Amino acid sequence: SLQSLKSRGYVKEQFAWRHFYWYLTNEGIQYLRDYLHLPPEIVPATLRRSRPETGRPRPKGLEGERPARLTRGEADRDTYRRSAVP
Repeated sequence: SLQSLKSRGYVKEQFAWRHFYWYLTNEGIQYLRDYLHLPPEIVPATLRRSRPETGRPRPKGLEGERPARLTRGEADRDTYRRSAVP
C-alpha cells in the first residue's frame, strides 16, 4: 500500500478536497526500478524531456490574401450585402 511507501519516504502525500494525491520521489523511482528489475533507460514520462515535433508541417490555410476586417461602424447589413458575390 502507499502508506508503506510513504513511511519509507518513497512517495509524498498530499490531501486536498477529500482526495489523496501521491507523488513518487527520486528515491521511490529508484526503489521501483530495483524492485521491478527495470533498466535505467526506462524513465517516467513526467521526467522525460519534451522533443520538438518532427511530424508533417501544418497546412497554411486558404491560399491568397484574406479580406480586411470591417470595423463596427462599417459592419452593417448593407455593407455585407454589397460585398457578397452573386
